[in-house]
Amino acid sequence: MKKLAAIILWFTLANVAQAIPLLINYQGVYVNNAGVPVTQSSVPVTISIWNHATFTAPAYRLYQEDHTVNINDGQFSLQIGSGSNPTGTFDANTFNNSNTIYLQLRINSEDMSPRVRFLSAPYTFQSENSVRFNNQPPSYYEEKMCRTTIGNIWIASLNLCVGGSVNLSNVDLTGQQLAGVRLNGAAVNTTDLDGADLQGAFLKNLAYTPSKPPSIESTNFSGATITDSPMVNINLSTAGSLTGLYANGLTSCPLEMPASWVCASAVANDDSTPPLRLIGPGARFSDDEQLPPATWYKTPFPTNLSGVNFRFNYFDQCNFQTNTNFTNANLFGAHFSGGSPSQAIWDNTVCPDGTNSDDNDNTCVGKGL
Repeated sequence: MKKLAAIILWFTLANVAQAIPLLINYQGVYVNNAGVPVTQSSVPVTISIWNHATFTAPAYRLYQEDHTVNINDGQFSLQIGSGSNPTGTFDANTFNNSNTIYLQLRINSEDMSPRVRFLSAPYTFQSENSVRFNNQPPSYYEEKMCRTTIGNIWIASLNLCVGGSVNLSNVDLTGQQLAGVRLNGAAVNTTDLDGADLQGAFLKNLAYTPSKPPSIESTNFSGATITDSPMVNINLSTAGSLTGLYANGLTSCPLEMPASWVCASAVANDDSTPPLRLIGPGARFSDDEQLPPATWYKTPFPTNLSGVNFRFNYFDQCNFQTNTNFTNANLFGAHFSGGSPSQAIWDNTVCPDGTNSDDNDNTCVGKGL
């Protein structure tokens, strides 16, 4: 009786710009019971992949194929995926990380045991799924894959990792699901984002020339963060939802703003060039991890500040307009110096002291103001 003394497995992977071959290099050492390496020509070998360590019923066999190998001083090699008489499926889904699968060899009609569990390397077959960009050929996405400088994130419908200085110029992303994408320093000349979902996206240092701004008609920016980026020739009035948008430290104002929104200097109480912020209904300037409390100095606010999150913000000499709408706004912890919105519309507003205006005769006056 002969046995398999050693197994070495590794992947043969192509460059990401090329098609990834669904092949696994396999190398083994075949010895007899005395440990003496075997030498034999034209040896039949059957490779099978199972989703159980011991069960032999056909229902547990995922794949099987036949090979003929030459064994020289016990050593032989083959490529799983290139055999004859294939039965079952051998593709990226075989190595889905939710599967626990095992390899078995039959050499000279004798089953080798125990079965060997596939560990880390073969699961990289799943990367075949990460190189598909709307079913386009590799040349389409080759230069659109990169590693972001602030952490990777996978776009659900594109399976595309973007960020850093990736060049997305002239890329058609119409209607794509880009929720939560992180772009830091991306080039977006004439990038088509019409109807795209950028909900919760983090966009920083975007680069484009004024004559070739990205297209954002009906784009969803709800909950998105835009910082340190130009808005030259951007018509923000054509965008979709801006609810929860955080736009701070902009280098220019948009060409056109939606109704009730303004682009204003956030801080201008010294000689520095003040950053620009977009202020409007539902905007957020909260104290979460990425958004430190904002300071406002003589800032011209719009009348409609409904739903704005101003938690722990500091307002210095800001003259709010009469009847400013703070419906559903959050002013918890906010501090006002040299003027406060005493004459305003309060409806379900969280007052600076944490109480609700609805419980205070529909006002926040005297509750931190």
